[in-house]
Amino acid sequence: MLNLPPVTRLARFEASDEDSAKARLQCETLARQLRTRVDEPTDVIGPAQAYFTRRSRKYRWQLLVRTPSPRKLLDGLDVPRGVVVDIDPI
Repeated sequence: MLNLPPVTRLARFEASDEDSAKARLQCETLARQLRTRVDEPTDVIGPAQAYFTRRSRKYRWQLLVRTPSPRKLLDGLDVPRGVVVDIDPI
């Protein structure tokens, strides 16, 4: 009903940079690309600051995507350098 695991899968994208605005911009750009690849635009959640906003002097921004097939979602996607992709994050 809520389209959450285990019915669907999650993909988490995390951008980090010493400049918070740059990390956020990377996530916003990626979110625009991802919204064209999912069935519902509401399946892309974010971007938002990560729970621990800074780690090792870098600001962290993230976004989550609900998808039935992470492989199909990532196929041909232009993920910016330095963005970490975590499938089924804990």
